[in-house]
Amino acid sequence: MSFKGIATFKDSLSEAAGFFRALVKPESNPVLDRTTYKHIQDIAYQGNILLFYIRGEIEKMNDLLNAEQRTAFDDICGKINGFIQFAHSAADQAAYKPLANMLHSIHSDMTAQADMLNNHGGAMRFLAGELKGLADAVMRLVRN
Repeated sequence: MSFKGIATFKDSLSEAAGFFRALVKPESNPVLDRTTYKHIQDIAYQGNILLFYIRGEIEKMNDLLNAEQRTAFDDICGKINGFIQFAHSAADQAAYKPLANMLHSIHSDMTAQADMLNNHGGAMRFLAGELKGLADAVMRLVRN
């Protein structure tokens, strides 16, 4: 049994931890005066990043997925694309609630699929959690 990959993983994890420690803490950043349009575009951008990682995870799990699961993940990616397109076409605060609802729905679908993957669904569960976090952040904007 070879443990050679553990050292590489540990080094990568240390580099990632260093990167995150170097980031400026949100509470120390001054509040920016941003337009609603810019904020919605940032939300779309974050969705795009998550979609990239989700597609990567789907590709990595290709041999584990059956046809039904592939179709379910394709549908989820389609919903994320729909969310991104809706965000790009939105320009006012009325878009926040539909965006949050879309993200909560996607989170629910992804969590269900991740649960079906059992031990192999950890990365998808994590990414689903990130979508939920984004949805919750958008929902807080609805309340403001």
